[in-house]
Amino acid sequence: MQKNNTYYIPGFTVTELIVTMAILGVIVSMVYYIFSSFNQQFYHYKNQQESVTHALLFQEVFQRDLYLCNEIDIKDSEIVLTSNTRKLKYEFNKEGIIRHAINSIDTFQLKVLTTNNNIQNNSYNFFNTLKVETTVDNQPLTFFFSKPMSIAEKVNNEFFNED
Repeated sequence: MQKNNTYYIPGFTVTELIVTMAILGVIVSMVYYIFSSFNQQFYHYKNQQESVTHALLFQEVFQRDLYLCNEIDIKDSEIVLTSNTRKLKYEFNKEGIIRHAINSIDTFQLKVLTTNNNIQNNSYNFFNTLKVETTVDNQPLTFFFSKPMSIAEKVNNEFFNED
């Protein structure tokens, strides 16, 4: 009798390969879904942080400019702050807040709803106050700014007021 000389090479069957490919496909799709979800949350968080940063920066810059100014001129959608050395103009519109300085223009990405001022001319009011209502990520955000009245403003309001 003759011996059969067949050699068996170790390997995988087609069924094993198909099952492995199916499991690998499920794992890859789960990883893609997790990566996609993480990516969306990251961009949402980044945009939210940029909005908050714009709001805080606006608050800091406007409060400093208001404190340093000598004169406040408020029109419908703009405020002009004048000091001895410079004149600043803030424009408030639905797309954002624009700050015009001598050599630069700054834009704050805040949607402005309303601006209300409370510059009263009576002897009991010691502050000029300003209220700015904005939205950050569709959430309302209200800023209150105040500036103490100078003695000259108090005297002018008391004695030279044209009421």
